Amino acid sequence: MSNKSSVQLCPAQKRAFDLLLAGVEIGSILRVWSGTGRGKTTVLRELHKQVGGAFLNMKDFVEASASKHPLALEETLYQLVMDALKSLPAGVSCYTIETEFWGQNPSPNLMVELSVQHVADLITALTFHIGEVKRNPYHLSLPAWMIDNVRRGAELVGGQGGASPDFTFATLYRLRRWHDGRLNNLHEGGRCLPCGQNAEEVFAG
Repeated sequence: MSNKSSVQLCPAQKRAFDLLLAGVEIGSILRVWSGTGRGKTTVLRELHKQVGGAFLNMKDFVEASASKHPLALEETLYQLVMDALKSLPAGVSCYTIETEFWGQNPSPNLMVELSVQHVADLITALTFHIGEVKRNPYHLSLPAWMIDNVRRGAELVGGQGGASPDFTFATLYRLRRWHDGRLNNLHEGGRCLPCGQNAEEVFAG
């Protein structure tokens, strides 16, 4: 998708734009950062004109959350994404992966094993959020949460009465595919992804 634009990017913006445009050819999650007021939104809007899709920013999120309960941030974001998906042209197909943290996902269908090193890295990363963990040191309970995910996932993902996988730590997700204007489950039942298994196999519906 390519739309001619009348916006003139400065050299620094043009370099960021070119790098992002090259990045979308090889990846799906890209990051651009700079100081406030340096034109990030302008660059991203230009990229959106080139590659298509939906464009969501913090302004959309703040406006959507203004009329919602302060604790309903996840629900607000979910509705924003759903509205964006519904606005896309017919025939667009993509995957959605819903995670959980402050609230539990009632119907996960994917359990991903984490190694001891994965968990250690996550705890280390959280300790750098000094103000946040000083207020609520939830990094200390992270291993227990991931252990409990294996218990929950054995029943919710693996099926009631099924054998529990030989995982110590895990995270739970809901994997679906947006197709024909709606979200569809990718598999009948749930899937477990052990460490070392190619994640591409999970997307083979």
